[in-house]
Amino acid sequence: MNTFKAITPGLVLSKMMYVKHENEAVVISGSANHTSRNLNNFNLETDVKISAANDSEIMKEVDSYFHMLWENDGAVYSADYDKHDEEMAFFKRMMYMIQKFFHFTTF
Repeated sequence: MNTFKAITPGLVLSKMMYVKHENEAVVISGSANHTSRNLNNFNLETDVKISAANDSEIMKEVDSYFHMLWENDGAVYSADYDKHDEEMAFFKRMMYMIQKFFHFTTF
């Protein structure tokens, strides 16, 4: 049985997209941020895609790992959005929009 674990707890940035359908699940994981710039091939990234039945061993492990992170089971893996939400200034929002339009960003 394979297990997921951090080499140094607290220092791992997990980038994983997990889509669970009725009978099958898909996992995309690797170096790409899940943004249009990264996923539309503007940046060179390395990712792996795994498709398997929900009852397969690998998807059972992925599901367990996902829920551990989502529910902060055993540690704090993710913070509540509301605690860190900030009002973005108009100027800052406009700069982001201009950067995204001209692809001067990494997002």
